[in-house]
Amino acid sequence: MHVYITPEEYEAAAARGISKKTLELRVRTYGWPKERAITEPVQPRTDWSEWYAVAEVNGISPLTFRTRVYRGWPPERAATAHPRQRSVKHGP
Repeated sequence: MHVYITPEEYEAAAARGISKKTLELRVRTYGWPKERAITEPVQPRTDWSEWYAVAEVNGISPLTFRTRVYRGWPPERAATAHPRQRSVKHGP
């Protein structure tokens, strides 16, 4: 279902730092009520570039680093704890 967003609603969202794309996603894709979509602050993004470099030096992929952080690991541990070695199965 396509929900119409008025120019005034776009302006109100922009005044709160909410982009046109974010407003449209919130209303049309996520189904948020317009009032919430216009007024709820956007979550700040975290810049992980410094930790990605540390992880790379330690042989940890960006995907592994992000997965660890999203699971609640502190960034320092996520970038420095060595990945588990997978066991290699040898013949029967």
